[in-house]
Amino acid sequence: QTLDWDTLRQKVQKDGMRNSNVMAIAPTATISNICGVAQSIEPTFQNLYVKSNLSGEFTVINPHLVRALKERGLWDVVMVNDLKHYEGSVQKIARIPDDLKAMFATAFEVEPR
Repeated sequence: QTLDWDTLRQKVQKDGMRNSNVMAIAPTATISNICGVAQSIEPTFQNLYVKSNLSGEFTVINPHLVRALKERGLWDVVMVNDLKHYEGSVQKIARIPDDLKAMFATAFEVEPR
């Protein structure tokens, strides 16, 4: 049995073609940072960290944490320095409310079940 290639050609000409094998870029951690998405299904291991690659070093921060802190008027230079001091953890920063501490707990701060 063979495919009806003429019908397939007409459908591709009419509707176009989507194929992850020809459209996707390699799934790397660096590309995920550039695109602003998580690099995998694994939980976040830090809310702030320094990423190194051939282009140099750059700081990566959880954008959802930044948004939540801005909404509550807590995002400022002191907060950035606190996050750096505590290696991206929010748990020991006194002015962060408990609900945000629970929401932005890192993978190593959550007890596995």
